[in-house]
Amino acid sequence: MKMKALFTLFIGCTIAFLACTANSQASLESAKAAIANVESLRYCDPSTYELIKEKYEKAQELAQKENHEEAQKNAKIAEQLSLELSRKYKKPCPDPNAVVESKNKKDEEPAIEEDQPIIHEQVEALETIYFEFDAFNLSGEAISTINQNIKWLKTHSNSKIVLRGHTDVRGSNEYNLALSEKRSKAVFRYLQSQAIDTSNIETVGYGEEQPVSFSDTESGHAKNRRVEFWEQK
Repeated sequence: MKMKALFTLFIGCTIAFLACTANSQASLESAKAAIANVESLRYCDPSTYELIKEKYEKAQELAQKENHEEAQKNAKIAEQLSLELSRKYKKPCPDPNAVVESKNKKDEEPAIEEDQPIIHEQVEALETIYFEFDAFNLSGEAISTINQNIKWLKTHSNSKIVLRGHTDVRGSNEYNLALSEKRSKAVFRYLQSQAIDTSNIETVGYGEEQPVSFSDTESGHAKNRRVEFWEQK
């Protein structure tokens, strides 16, 4: 009986391992296909595209180390970001570093203006705003941080700022997306209350799709509950 039980346990573990392997492999394949579809959009939002590649490469690395659960998680993030990029941009953007030679010709047709890529970069001079679990109200510490950021905003009133809200992984995708938007809007409303010109400030929520920490601890989750200040170049 004991041998039979051990054999049954061995079979069960083997099946579970193979299932994890298959799931992570399927996620990698799905992410690879999604990335291939947005390769032509890499110049539209270089920072997001680089994050997509980073998560996919990390997923491959974890899969090779047989850490299939984390591999699947990173692959799904890469796939979700790729889908978001494809929804945001409907056609490829030109390489801003490419040198285009123009030649004067007789009867040259008028040049067709191409859409310039919109590039966002996080403003290093502005501190990130953090939130409590499942909350979008501003804590005293958050307000103090925003007040510090206001000094920069007042001297850079022409800068186009995007307030990017995020959550940790707990909760459904739909709930977290709404919560991240509420967080960015909470910061936006506070800036308005402080007489900041918000005509050049936008808000967006990314839910749980762009974590900065993958640690399944409270400190790891706390780092992901945030609003960041990004600038449109």
